[in-house]
Amino acid sequence: MKVLQIASSLNDWGGIERYVSFLSKGLRDHGHEVTIARTDEGKLGKREPGVNIGIERKLDFRTLAKYLRLLSDTKFDVAHVHFSPDFVTAGLAVRMRKVPTRVMTRHVALPWNRRKARIYNRLWPNIIPVSNAVRNVLAESGIPPERMIVAKAGSPEPVFHRSRDDVRTDLSFGATGFFAGSFSRLNKEKGIDVFLRAMPRAQGVHALIYGEGAYGEELAKLSSFMRVANQVHFIGRVEEVADHMRAMDVVVIPSVWEEAFPYAALEALAVGTPVIASKVGGIPEIVSEGETGFLFQAGNPEDLARALLEARSDPDRLARIGRNGQELFNAEYTIPKMAARIEAAYLKFAELPA
Repeated sequence: MKVLQIASSLNDWGGIERYVSFLSKGLRDHGHEVTIARTDEGKLGKREPGVNIGIERKLDFRTLAKYLRLLSDTKFDVAHVHFSPDFVTAGLAVRMRKVPTRVMTRHVALPWNRRKARIYNRLWPNIIPVSNAVRNVLAESGIPPERMIVAKAGSPEPVFHRSRDDVRTDLSFGATGFFAGSFSRLNKEKGIDVFLRAMPRAQGVHALIYGEGAYGEELAKLSSFMRVANQVHFIGRVEEVADHMRAMDVVVIPSVWEEAFPYAALEALAVGTPVIASKVGGIPEIVSEGETGFLFQAGNPEDLARALLEARSDPDRLARIGRNGQELFNAEYTIPKMAARIEAAYLKFAELPA
């Protein structure tokens, strides 16, 4: 198949960008020809070859013309869109050029109003929700269930550069203690403040905050105000994420919004580190209580502290949970598994009436 991955609105290197990159690699490994429409200025464009098509607004006629030229030059079997700024302009182009199979992946568990659902579903009649939670939200928005196939993401197998002990030793506060790390942008919806508020009730636990963002200064002030600076350590952004995730005793995902299917959870499973996560969105589809991690009520620091102390109390159980997670990753969430799921969805959608 000739597949066009539409990512002209993606500029960062977050979950959606990684999804596009990983999926494209997996499909190529399956023998498909993949073209990525992306902008040269974005982080995805610096990592992936493709066609430079940037978009400035949802209905962008200059970008529409670029897509029409691309679709005239190459007859694609599948057009696959990922992010809402691309839905309208690219959707009009692929509909005008009559691309046989038009697919949208919905990466967030947020509803549409009925009007938006009708417009998007007319342009993109086939939808891949990244989790059952996303599918349920879309069904409530009016998307026909028969036009949706849940196909969950995958992640590369981890590559390590340093040993777990070396990373722990290099951390400035020493190698002892129970390390709980969060790995995300420092935005309010990620719930890092909930993590900090749990610290006074989680004695013996070090909270390691990885990542950068506009909320970082406020989080530092909160840590000082709560007098937990001896437990909370702002690490910043690191390149060798797998090394640092493996160095943690647990990875904490304290999100307060409806996470659809967070990559941080997959990456933690891949390195064998148990996950403690808020019970929102698609997270419970990855993290099973007592099997691959622990769940707590979103926004509830007392419940997060309980989960941290429970994890810390039984090292043997924690090690077993880490092994379970790694086995689950290898069975379900590698890039070849992801590509096979998406490929099967393409073929099924191709059988449905346009």
